[in-house]
Amino acid sequence: MPPFTDIVVHSHKGLKRAELLDLQRINSICGANNTGKTTVMECLSDQKKSIVGLRNNKINLSHLEQVYLSGSTWRVERFSTLFRENVDSVLKEKVVWFADEISTLCEQVLTRVSQYMALNRTNLERAFINQFPSPPDVILLPAKRSFRSNVAVNNTEPIKPDGAGIVNFLFASKNSRKDSGGAHSGIAEAFQFITGGWSFDVVFVEANTLGLMFQKGTRQLPADDCGAGFRELLVLLYFSLCGPQETVLIEEPENHQHPEIQRRLLGFLRASSQKQ
Repeated sequence: MPPFTDIVVHSHKGLKRAELLDLQRINSICGANNTGKTTVMECLSDQKKSIVGLRNNKINLSHLEQVYLSGSTWRVERFSTLFRENVDSVLKEKVVWFADEISTLCEQVLTRVSQYMALNRTNLERAFINQFPSPPDVILLPAKRSFRSNVAVNNTEPIKPDGAGIVNFLFASKNSRKDSGGAHSGIAEAFQFITGGWSFDVVFVEANTLGLMFQKGTRQLPADDCGAGFRELLVLLYFSLCGPQETVLIEEPENHQHPEIQRRLLGFLRASSQKQ
């Protein structure tokens, strides 16, 4: 299951509100220029501008009831059945509920059960809030992804969405006994498969300076002498395989990539990456 299947984005630039439903592990946002693709992705990467939804068939009525009761019991035994039946009836009015609709949801439940029992609204809201998943950890990779191929050695350099820091990461993981959980080998194998036999390496080009190299057979070239596509690919592979975020948003993933490499990359991500 992907980290989220339903989400609302709202209140950003020209976008008021939009529901994205039935999302899968790999999703594509398509459209002409100036139709809001970047706006949607910026919302998805900002927890203040996105709200994760919950499908009505994913709400655990037993757990909801337990949280509502908070360790106490019903004064009348049949109240348990009435509570579950009426909550279930309200939930089925929508396939997906969003966290900003909890107040409406509670109001409908309170109205529905008022002829049978009196519920505590604060406890009911807390019970519903407890059901909703936490927002996923998201990173947005910008359309302009470029990093310097020759950098000073710095094993604490942070890795940024545009790829800065990746050269030091690849060098450190290559020379680590633990290989950061197999990070270097995983990226290296994927890179070779997707590019049709090319490999990469990070070596000292002068004192305290690392250089990224690309090689096929006996031919080795500095990254600066190659096109931007291979460097772009390293950024995508790092965040798809090793980055800490569970959801990766990529603006213009096709940038500088040959159609065959695009095809192989998508096939690899479908088969090998667990991220959304």
